[in-house]
Amino acid sequence: MFEFIAFIFKIGFATFLGALINYPFDEKKINNETIIYSSLISLFSCSLVTMSIQFPINIAGVATGA
Repeated sequence: MFEFIAFIFKIGFATFLGALINYPFDEKKINNETIIYSSLISLFSCSLVTMSIQFPINIAGVATGA
């Protein structure tokens, strides 16, 4: 159960940081599409790496590299 709670925190933190990377702080007009794409890419990569750590064979390096 603790692993699931940690996974949820990792997913949330990665999504927040992914959206923060593409957030334009100095512009008046905000493009929501790029913010959403950036957060979804971060979400997918975090879930891929986190799930690959759960496998018994050591393929975490391959998933991180991908």
